[in-house]
Amino acid sequence: MKYTEKIARSMRSEIQKGSDIETVLSKTEEVLKENKQHLFFIPALQYLLQLLKRDQDFSTLIIQSAFALDESQTDKISQKVTGDIKAKKVFMINTNLLAGFTATYKGKVYDGSARGYITKLGKQ
Repeated sequence: MKYTEKIARSMRSEIQKGSDIETVLSKTEEVLKENKQHLFFIPALQYLLQLLKRDQDFSTLIIQSAFALDESQTDKISQKVTGDIKAKKVFMINTNLLAGFTATYKGKVYDGSARGYITKLGKQ
């Protein structure tokens, strides 16, 4: 792992623990300047932004269905998968699905599609 990645991961860890972002950034910049490593700050900041975006995307519920779903249907899926009806969600139509839906949340895929059911039946 590169030094800039280590710095970025350390900053992200502090932010996840509840530290104020501005405080974390200013302290990191100060420490790097004191150690004559200030050139690492901008690349570390860029990597931190990538990590934070990835974290945000990771906690977004992604629902795919062969057909359009209304808000009440996506809310039911959200409640079942995340436990939170108001969780951040994105809906996409996926014409490769025959029927049903798939939902991806925090790296796990929940398969409620016709293909998924058929696959399960075939394994039994």
